Amino acid sequence: MELGVKRLTKLLLDLDEEARLVFGCLEEKMPLVIVGGSAFILNRITKRPVTHDVDILSVDQRLMDIVAAYPELKR
Repeated sequence: MELGVKRLTKLLLDLDEEARLVFGCLEEKMPLVIVGGSAFILNRITKRPVTHDVDILSVDQRLMDIVAAYPELKR
């Protein structure tokens, strides 16, 4: 399934919600760097759904297990 801005946003909000359930409300942010087509879509550089997954350049180690549970997220 191609990922458009709505689907990508929902996917990342779901990831954020799960992280909050696991870690609670943390003071510091947990970095997650998205690259590739997903980054273009989220930054509205393109409107076309041009990707089937989300390419992650780097992710906070504490998020690794949660990210691994989402097949659309590729590290």
